[in-house]
Amino acid sequence: MAREQHKFCSSFLKSLKNHPSAVPFLEPVDPAKYGVSDYFDIIKKPMDLGTVEKKLNNYEYSTVLAFVQDVRQIFANCIMYNGKGHAFSVFAKDLDTLFNQLLSKMPGLKEEPAVKTEPSNVPDSKICLSGEPFASKAPVESMKRPKRTIKAPSKDLPEAPSVKRKKSKLNQELSFCRDVIRELRKKVHWAYAYPFYEPVDAEKLG
Repeated sequence: MAREQHKFCSSFLKSLKNHPSAVPFLEPVDPAKYGVSDYFDIIKKPMDLGTVEKKLNNYEYSTVLAFVQDVRQIFANCIMYNGKGHAFSVFAKDLDTLFNQLLSKMPGLKEEPAVKTEPSNVPDSKICLSGEPFASKAPVESMKRPKRTIKAPSKDLPEAPSVKRKKSKLNQELSFCRDVIRELRKKVHWAYAYPFYEPVDAEKLG
């Protein structure tokens, strides 16, 4: 990577880290802390902005494309684990849009091949941030099968422990919410977050 390109990448990364949507992506995901024990079973290539910054500062990226792939890996991981509709996935898409805008300002980057950022098939549940782009699965061809009699299941089968699973998922979500609120109350976010720290006083504001 040329020196001028390295400067551009450093500037881009700084802009991404300062964006309000970047909070969940600043550090590596800690499965134990957030109660997502299956995270590394699903995400095979974890990545976060802090790790990208370290690699960039240590000149580990030989090309701009390698830098771009790592940044977009963060967004793909988030969408793959959480599903497209999750709040963190919306944050990831916001950052990806900003990243594309920044990349368009870098001279000579158009000569490099585009990187696919969003997995084609993603689950619609779960809760976390970063893993490997999701490969699309080929549709299964329909097959004609002979008709057969299906026996009704036994009434004595035990019920699935759905209540415990729902409670565990709720605890994970509450843990994330607490961490996000705690992060937003830090001084670094005060400039844009302070109007929301206290309830609106209608009389005071007229």
